[in-house]
Amino acid sequence: MKTLMIYGAPGYTGRMAAAHAKETGLKLVLAGRDEAPLQVLAKRLGVEYRVFALDNAGDVDYALQDIAVLLNCAGPYARLAGCTGPGRDHAKGRMVPVRIAPPGGP
Repeated sequence: MKTLMIYGAPGYTGRMAAAHAKETGLKLVLAGRDEAPLQVLAKRLGVEYRVFALDNAGDVDYALQDIAVLLNCAGPYARLAGCTGPGRDHAKGRMVPVRIAPPGGP
């Protein structure tokens, strides 16, 4: 089974995506920059978690080595809607950014 990683999982959108992914039976890994909230959410859902920032290509490459799809829920969305920094090229082809449309449409 392919593995889905949700980056920014402790945030509002990330928590909703993680809960839905778990409910549907997907193989799931949570990820983000801050370990404490990741650990709490991962324990509640019974899944693995990984801590890394998107600005270090080596860390991103290592964290994604067994990941088929990366759902990027990290915010603020205006700044991080796409995987940013040196890690972007390492996530390319696996990343699905979450985009929030402004009130009134895209």
